[in-house]
Amino acid sequence: MEPTFNSVKAYPYVGSVYFNQPENKRILVLGHSHYSDRSIFKEITQESVANYLTERRNGKNISGEYRSFFNFETSVLGESASPEEAIAFWNRVAFCNYVQEAMPEDNKTKKPSKQQYIDSYDAFFETLEVLRPKYVIAWGKTNFNNLPPIKYDDIDPDGQRICQYNISSDYHPRVLCIQHPSMRYCRRKWGQIINLFISGEWDNCPPKLMKE
Repeated sequence: MEPTFNSVKAYPYVGSVYFNQPENKRILVLGHSHYSDRSIFKEITQESVANYLTERRNGKNISGEYRSFFNFETSVLGESASPEEAIAFWNRVAFCNYVQEAMPEDNKTKKPSKQQYIDSYDAFFETLEVLRPKYVIAWGKTNFNNLPPIKYDDIDPDGQRICQYNISSDYHPRVLCIQHPSMRYCRRKWGQIINLFISGEWDNCPPKLMKE
């Protein structure tokens, strides 16, 4: 059954076996924003991932708007990942874009305003509470720097930018900042970092600074 939301305008894509996994294995991939001539609608993210997976399944050369999915996926799985391995990966994870408003399709250099980030705080927290991922991978420094600056600890092990949100007494998801996988993305470098993160390598690193 599809999860329901109140604050989320663009529902996340949730892989078919995502909820079959224990919470300490769940991964949420956090993109930045949609670029579209249409206003945000509930299925926009799900359609985007489904369209990418169709191209991947058909063995097409991935380019354009789907290149970020491909770069990210192959950094985690390796350059030689087959379409079947790719689809199995996306079946295990969830994906959403952080900003809950669409940016203009004809101006992909336009960034969301500070207010648009602030207006996305409630949707971000609701997504965490409904999906309850252990690991969140945020695409891009701009994305990471505009996450809600409340209820979190800085972790930053081994020079990596990681924070932990304290949602409740028994739920503390961690967010890793990576380079956005759209351009100039080193798959090998970021694949090593991502796999360390989701393996639990840094789970026991204590917070550096509590921020209320």
